[in-house]
Amino acid sequence: MNTSQISLSSLQTPGAIKINPYCVSVEAETEAIISEYNLMLPTFSGYHTMSAYLFPNTTPERLAAIILLNDWLFYIDEQFDRNDGMTANMRHEYFLTLATVIKTGTGADTNDPVQAFAIYLHHVFAELGDPRWLHRFIHNTEDHLAGAAIDIDYLLDDYEGDALISAFIDVRRADSGMKPTCDLIEFAYDIYLPDTAWHNPIVSRARDLCVNIGGLMNDLMSYEKEVIELGSSFNLVALLERSGMSFEDAVDETIRYINVEMTQFNTLKAHIPEDDDVLLYYQGLADQITAAYHWQFATMRYKSATSPFIELRTNTL
Repeated sequence: MNTSQISLSSLQTPGAIKINPYCVSVEAETEAIISEYNLMLPTFSGYHTMSAYLFPNTTPERLAAIILLNDWLFYIDEQFDRNDGMTANMRHEYFLTLATVIKTGTGADTNDPVQAFAIYLHHVFAELGDPRWLHRFIHNTEDHLAGAAIDIDYLLDDYEGDALISAFIDVRRADSGMKPTCDLIEFAYDIYLPDTAWHNPIVSRARDLCVNIGGLMNDLMSYEKEVIELGSSFNLVALLERSGMSFEDAVDETIRYINVEMTQFNTLKAHIPEDDDVLLYYQGLADQITAAYHWQFATMRYKSATSPFIELRTNTL
């Protein structure tokens, strides 16, 4: 395919870049902990900086906890993705074990650094998080790990056309990790939304839009890494190509979908309940979308000399 003129410039810019001012010291501190648990990957520097974009206004202590969780989830994503040779059932059983360990702090094979670190995370979040918030957060993390175990073949066998795209977006919403990341907004700012606020239809819709936007932006940015290099079809652009679209048209359709949802998200701001914590939560969702845009353009995780997108190409000598 000729990608010489393909650009992401029509993607709606969500807001100005914001980065947590404590990022340098906290990222150094947490890198040492990750190294101690032997969870460093060659790609570590490409994802370790993400949390400072997601939570630009949280405290150093809470930023550290969030970075450690996200680094752990990235490690799992890199080591146990859909291209690792494991069957869906094997991956599902392993992820259930991780979910149990992070929920209870027990039952881990401590010779496995991923499970050992789950115990560490359990204690960090149990100490700092509201117990009611922690229950919901762990439930959504379980959903995320379950979503990450689903094979694309299941969707391809059972759905086609628009139904396939709709089913994919539902699974992508869980797989992307955006749900537990959205839950971390309350943790980051030491608030707790009661059930009435959490299930408010406007708040729920804003959260779903944030999750969709973040996940589908990643389908664009990670296209070369996931689809071209690894041959994955678990990507909206790839699925649209399978439906008969050209690469260029599939990218345009994905951008159109994201931009429509971005406009809907911005429109909801005027309808958010007049409550300080709920308004802070909505701002946290907006920060997540802003981070999904700016961080993915900034990190080297998705850049290369051969990227199909002009904005993600590195200079070559």
